[in-house]
Amino acid sequence: MNKVDPLEDPNLLPSQAFTTAAALLESVDSEYLLVGNTGAGANVCFRIYDNNGQYGEVRRGVFIVRGENVALLGEIDVEQEERIEEQKLPGSISSLKQVPFEEIQQKQKDDIEARKKKERTTGKKMSSYGFNLESFMDNLY
Repeated sequence: MNKVDPLEDPNLLPSQAFTTAAALLESVDSEYLLVGNTGAGANVCFRIYDNNGQYGEVRRGVFIVRGENVALLGEIDVEQEERIEEQKLPGSISSLKQVPFEEIQQKQKDDIEARKKKERTTGKKMSSYGFNLESFMDNLY
């Protein structure tokens, strides 16, 4: 019987420690888009967009994000980003107006607070009609 070396067998998965470290190696010096549960985006630096064609950014360096707070994570194709910038297509950074990060961050906080206030108002109104708030909010389609 021909014995196969376990390290060279393509059908065997490497150890967990190796796969974790190896997965991180190709992520070094890459740009990623990270969207959290609050809708804030991170792109090598924090960059927050609004619906009025404005954005703000601030460099944060290395930071850790817990997995349950991530709604979307994707690698950015830098070459495609450059082509979009060259053609000045909608959605390119050059088509947006940069504002101070603190201003756009405050706008985002105000939007979140307004949404929460609306949910509280809706919840109070619905509970006055006898609806259970927790099950009501889960059934909004």
